[in-house]
Amino acid sequence: KDRILRRQVPTASDDVVDGSTGLYNEEYFMCRLMEEVHRASSTNGVMATLIIEFDGLHGLQGFFGESSADDFIADAAQFLKDSVRRLDVTCRRSKNGIAVVMPTTGSNITTAAERIRVKLDSWLLARNTPSGPITAKVGHASFPEDGQTARALMESATLAMMTSSQNWNIGSENSIRKAA
Repeated sequence: KDRILRRQVPTASDDVVDGSTGLYNEEYFMCRLMEEVHRASSTNGVMATLIIEFDGLHGLQGFFGESSADDFIADAAQFLKDSVRRLDVTCRRSKNGIAVVMPTTGSNITTAAERIRVKLDSWLLARNTPSGPITAKVGHASFPEDGQTARALMESATLAMMTSSQNWNIGSENSIRKAA
């Protein structure tokens, strides 16, 4: 009887893990981001965050069905988790987004983001569909350069992502170029 009840009652991990991707959820992301900002602030250290939003999933759903976008995000989540260090925390950020908390990564976030961007570009190009390309926008921010709080870092990363969308179209054939 106890086993049956345990199966029916969500565990603590169910509260912080996104069921469709296996990544930590957005609430956990924000908590962890605040913790890492506090840790970096307390030790005069550095940390960074990286955010990725995917576009073109609506066409994928229209062509292949509702679950195809969820399957794509789950695959992207695994790809990104495998593309970062083990100490980095990969999380679901929104319906079409993923975020990474990167402890001890400071101003070299630009190098790390570029490495991930190149890998992501190749990965996305291999997944073009009859419904059109799936593209990604990437933004990043580091503590303390781009913000002193989790909220400020997210605002900086989001602004960087929106600005980069004018210069990068990851997943298209002309995506490997420097942002202006």
